[in-house]
Amino acid sequence: ATGGHGGDTHGESIEALRDLLEGIRRALNERFDRLEHRFQVHVEGSSARVALLEGEVRILTARLQENRSGPGHQAGDARQPLAPPPQPSASSRGDRGGEPAYQRP
Repeated sequence: ATGGHGGDTHGESIEALRDLLEGIRRALNERFDRLEHRFQVHVEGSSARVALLEGEVRILTARLQENRSGPGHQAGDARQPLAPPPQPSASSRGDRGGEPAYQRP
């Protein structure tokens, strides 16, 4: 008599566990979907801000170049375009087998 009743309880327990796990899976999928949406919105907003800042940098660079070449500045400054700072070459960085780029006294 207890064998049939115990089997039903075991089957019901397994079904309840499956339902619980399915509910957890659905809840996690919904949370991941919301997270993905928030991430996409954040990326789009960040991309727009970066594009705006790049435009502002171009405008400010052009204004700076105009100001450098305008009246009231030294003649030597008028011909110097804006350029990024020079990058050290391999020899000035000391890439000669770990040897420093300078000599100690």
